[in-house]
Amino acid sequence: MHRWFVVLISGLLILPASLQAKSECVKVMAWDDDYPYVFSAQPEDSQPVGLRVELVENTLKTMNCQLNFLKMPWARALVELEEGRIDIVGGAFPSEERKVYAWYSKVDFHSPNILFIRKDISNDVVLNDLSDIEKYRLKVGVQIDVYYGKAFEEMRLDAGFSRLLHPNTSRKALWGMLRLGRIDGVIADIHSGQGELKQLGLSSLIMASDLIVSDQPSFFIFSKKSNTQKFVEDFDSALSKLKTTGAVNTILKSYALLPIKNTTTARL
Repeated sequence: MHRWFVVLISGLLILPASLQAKSECVKVMAWDDDYPYVFSAQPEDSQPVGLRVELVENTLKTMNCQLNFLKMPWARALVELEEGRIDIVGGAFPSEERKVYAWYSKVDFHSPNILFIRKDISNDVVLNDLSDIEKYRLKVGVQIDVYYGKAFEEMRLDAGFSRLLHPNTSRKALWGMLRLGRIDGVIADIHSGQGELKQLGLSSLIMASDLIVSDQPSFFIFSKKSNTQKFVEDFDSALSKLKTTGAVNTILKSYALLPIKNTTTARL
């Protein structure tokens, strides 16, 4: 599908025509449900809400740019970004492979990926280290094309460890597999995991373990085919100004995130 057609259709669905005529700068951001960062307030909504949405909208507004949205799975979003059919993806961890086709923002955000497990096995396992996954032969759900940090990527090169991983494009599907006992754990961002479990009514069955899989910063990334490095630098400058004025903190406070309990960082 041609880029101009994607932008046109997305804009027609989301923005009044009068607004589209006022700006020559229109950017398309991929999204999928990832509470509280980006999600649908109502199932029928085509316009997402959330922390990440507000950050980008407020930043681009100061740059006189419009922001449109296209919903798609994470793995698909990376393909579309590489091809230049979308402009922005949020929540990306550092990856040399992605740096080939994407500019990385220099403004980072921290929220650890941890291992969530069923409560019925919590008394039978002690999870302080990635190697404990293999020690207890835990079947772990992971999302396709999600980067869980250098230590995890090195561990998955081991055939025994890799056989324990159950990849899926949908984290919602993984929560379902965990509830049914088909897997023993799911790796997820701590805030996304806690929020999704609450929404799905699974908080009484599934809990956060003490194992932090990765605590790397995440970033907004921009397609090199549809953005210039200068645009990304201007985006960083505008986002940094929002931080200094306190606007970012105001947005953060509007999404009351659950506290992170004391955890042990994963290591080899």
